[in-house]
Amino acid sequence: MTLGKPSRELIQALRDVKREKKQYFDKATKLKVEYNKGLEINNAENEDDEGGFGKDDVDADADNEVEEVIMLLLTKN
Repeated sequence: MTLGKPSRELIQALRDVKREKKQYFDKATKLKVEYNKGLEINNAENEDDEGGFGKDDVDADADNEVEEVIMLLLTKN
């Protein structure tokens, strides 16, 4: 029965890490939703605008950046 206490401590530590990561994941999810809403509004306003970078090029770059930030937040610690 010497494994009982260390096992409980390990499980508690894992729960703490999960709770800590959840706040970052929730924040990243909220920011991504806000970003997508802003992107939809911007796209609707600029529907008739032609020229410069294509919307798909800019959207792909921005999506990649958002995903990188989310991954950094989730892998923190």
